Amino acid sequence: MPKLTKHIVDTAEARPAEYFVWDSDIPGFGLRVLPSGRKGYVVQYRAGRRSRRISRGPSTVLTCEQARTRAITIVAAARNGADPAAERDAGRKAITVKELAERFDKEHIVIRVKASTGEEYRRNPRRFILPALGQLTVTGSPGRTWQSSTTTRACRIPGPGPRSSTSGNPMSSRLFR
Repeated sequence: MPKLTKHIVDTAEARPAEYFVWDSDIPGFGLRVLPSGRKGYVVQYRAGRRSRRISRGPSTVLTCEQARTRAITIVAAARNGADPAAERDAGRKAITVKELAERFDKEHIVIRVKASTGEEYRRNPRRFILPALGQLTVTGSPGRTWQSSTTTRACRIPGPGPRSSTSGNPMSSRLFR
């Protein structure tokens, strides 16, 4: 197990099955070589009883030292009890602002507000919030900071009427409760 260097990465050749070249300095840091010849840096660690592997990037984009620095942060987090792969997976499973707005429509607007108010509540996200923020993920409780900075910016887009430029804020406060 030699220390991974540019020379070792460049000379690693493809085989019929994928294989790993592990680094001697950092436990769990290595180079994954695929049968197609593609090479990528990986970090493997244990979280509890489960073995986890995180890809750090292809060897054509990252230098060995850049990948090593990123691997050190992951190994340190794993040793401190964190699970970086679980955090990554949680971020992928988080709902988007668009999905939250649809859920808000079903669970709040339809049940609790009058028809005219409901139309206004649907119009504001459609015109102001969703075009600007619809693809962002919502993780945890956004609180006042997220709400005031992000949704206010999205809701202050000038509209044709005097009320339309600021009327998104009361709706967004209910949306993110």
